[in-house]
Amino acid sequence: MPVREALRDLEAEGVVTVFPHRGAIVTQLSADELQDIYDIRATLEEMATRLAVPFLTEATLAELTSLVDQIDDHLGDVATLVRLNHQFHLTLYAASGRKHLCEINRMLRYRSQHYLHVFTVETESRHMPPSQREHRAILEACKRGDAEEAAALVREHVAQVGRAIVEYERQRDESAAATNRTG
Repeated sequence: MPVREALRDLEAEGVVTVFPHRGAIVTQLSADELQDIYDIRATLEEMATRLAVPFLTEATLAELTSLVDQIDDHLGDVATLVRLNHQFHLTLYAASGRKHLCEINRMLRYRSQHYLHVFTVETESRHMPPSQREHRAILEACKRGDAEEAAALVREHVAQVGRAIVEYERQRDESAAATNRTG
């Protein structure tokens, strides 16, 4: 029973598609759907950052610093990178105190997390060093208490990752279509 309930929850969040009496699969998103998700994420995560920065405590800033440092220590471990990246962003947004905004951000991040993981594996983590520079810039703006700069940096960071993943997925779709035409 708990597995069925978990699958229903994941299906409600759009993470899996359940086929009665056959099983469940990770929901496949088109490049256009991913673009939509990343556009929404960029806007909502910018908002969450702007609302969070005034409420960041020394403890939260220390936790964010630790997460960025841990990402540096795990550049070859994609599963850990994706988890730490997710944790960095959600820790930042939680300081806003906006429960529903944070929940929507969490849900959209989970819905697109599989694609980030695949993209990072397939591009051999080439995008992590620039992403880490962006994390550090966001963190520095947070430490200065500059909500507007931190929010703008988060928006561009999320949008940039989204553009790269959407382009990657479009190329994969085109490659698969070409293979299907010739095969």
